[in-house]
Amino acid sequence: MTGLLLALCLPPALGIAWLSRYWKSSHWSAIAGYGFLLGILATTLLMQLWNALGLKLAFYPMAAILAALTLLAFYKRPLRQASTPPPSTPVKSVGGKWLFWLLAGLLLLQYGGILLEIIWRPLYPWDAWMNWAPKARVWFEFRELVPWISRAAWLHLEPGELAYTLGNPKASLYPPLVPLVQTWMALGLGAWNDSLINLPWLLCSITLGLGLYGQARNLGSSPLSAMLVTFGVLSLPYVSIHTALAGYADLWLSTFISLGAIAFFLWTLTRDPRQLILAILMAIAATQTKVPGIAWVAMLILAWLLSVAPRITITGILGGILVLSYLWISGGTSMDIPLLGRLVLSPERITLPGIDSFTLDYHPVWKAFWQAWWVQGSWLFFGWLFPLVLIYAIFSRRLSPRLLPATFLVVEAFLFLFITFFFTYHYASALDGTTINRATLHMVPMLFFYLLLLFQPKETANTAREHLHQ
Repeated sequence: MTGLLLALCLPPALGIAWLSRYWKSSHWSAIAGYGFLLGILATTLLMQLWNALGLKLAFYPMAAILAALTLLAFYKRPLRQASTPPPSTPVKSVGGKWLFWLLAGLLLLQYGGILLEIIWRPLYPWDAWMNWAPKARVWFEFRELVPWISRAAWLHLEPGELAYTLGNPKASLYPPLVPLVQTWMALGLGAWNDSLINLPWLLCSITLGLGLYGQARNLGSSPLSAMLVTFGVLSLPYVSIHTALAGYADLWLSTFISLGAIAFFLWTLTRDPRQLILAILMAIAATQTKVPGIAWVAMLILAWLLSVAPRITITGILGGILVLSYLWISGGTSMDIPLLGRLVLSPERITLPGIDSFTLDYHPVWKAFWQAWWVQGSWLFFGWLFPLVLIYAIFSRRLSPRLLPATFLVVEAFLFLFITFFFTYHYASALDGTTINRATLHMVPMLFFYLLLLFQPKETANTAREHLHQ
């Protein structure tokens, strides 16, 4: 039990300790949310470094390093000065206060039930026991990060070589963060437990809520407005599914992407460098979680370029479209990119090194999206809420120039979904429903926060900018 508690507590303690040292002006819940994610990222990187040094994965020595790094955050720490809370409009009405605590109570009840679901249910989701947990089980049993290779390479192993492969031909090359989290939990337990290794999924979902609420408060929103956004996300059935049916990578990717995008949103409004650093770290974590994280990093870089050099970026995008169109018409091109691989752009096939290779054909999967977003219950009212609120914001002139980078990132997200499911082989997973909702999960928390941005008074954002630079 001691090992389990240490495995659960040390990563967030590390992240929170360092983040609170350099981000005193932030709301505490944002520090807790981002701190947990930074601690998880640091723990998985430590495990990879430990293995690279040729050491067997040993829980207590690694735990001691995490504890020492946590204590180091308090070394010569400046005396904590009294800091004012982030500016916001207080909840004045009694009804508003009651609503706030009602929503908080409902979330507490919901997550109490999810905790029981995780503890009582063995490893259940398809992807969990097909793609992720097998790696964790092997790494735990051997106490080292045994290589996972393609099936073809596995068939040509020399006698005595230790490597594993998976039934899914691509899964062996998936990023390592998710199975490393499960390995860390098993090391803390000292035994493999199909249920308890998934407790971090509960914390990840709670972290998503803490990050949303804290950043909304940092923006200057009232406690009730911040709670409405947080409750809107965490009460979605599909978010609850990926928390209770722990083992998928998509909840982690959604949390990294969304909180990274939200940190970027606040950086564009406040120019607080700490927000940009958080966005970068969340982007790095996303690439360690799933392959689509790489595409999200590319989108974030484009949005950042638009923020710092809008004219050059727009010119570059238009120029890139013209060049790609010319290459397309002329039959395409291919080139080797150092450290990444071969890039192929042609009318017949596109190969993006490190991501995927696919043919481009139009597949009208509109009905699948209609069913997923508006008919089925996975997203409740959000499929209707987002377009209606966005239309209202456009006609009420709330899409101000200061929101251009955030709006651009949102447009990129929808364009990424459109190209992926309407023009590649992934259309099949839209038709059978296996991926369409998971891809939507990656962006929905960010979209909720974007709606909050649209209705945030400019004066409140200016006050938040002054506060966050303290």
